[in-house]
Amino acid sequence: MRLLILILFSTGSVFTVTSGDGEKENSTTILPVQGMHCTSCGSMVRRTVLRIEGIETVQIDIQADAVKIEHTGDESVEDAIQAIRRMGYTVAHPDSIDALNNK
Repeated sequence: MRLLILILFSTGSVFTVTSGDGEKENSTTILPVQGMHCTSCGSMVRRTVLRIEGIETVQIDIQADAVKIEHTGDESVEDAIQAIRRMGYTVAHPDSIDALNNK
């Protein structure tokens, strides 16, 4: 089954979309990341996140302050958040954003 989703970027929001074909389920998560000011910053973040097990693809949108990752497990999202934070960038955690959005 194919899933077509239109995602609108919104400041401070984390979006996760899940689709699967049989045994392997892929998810796409968009994380708001502050502090990336140039393509070099984006390239370093991309290379770092791609090294994490379970991360399939990484797309950087510097203008939208966003990192879009396609992954096979939620633990890889947590690993990506920690790796990006260790690089000195600010990343909102998905749980904290969900709590703020539900108030």
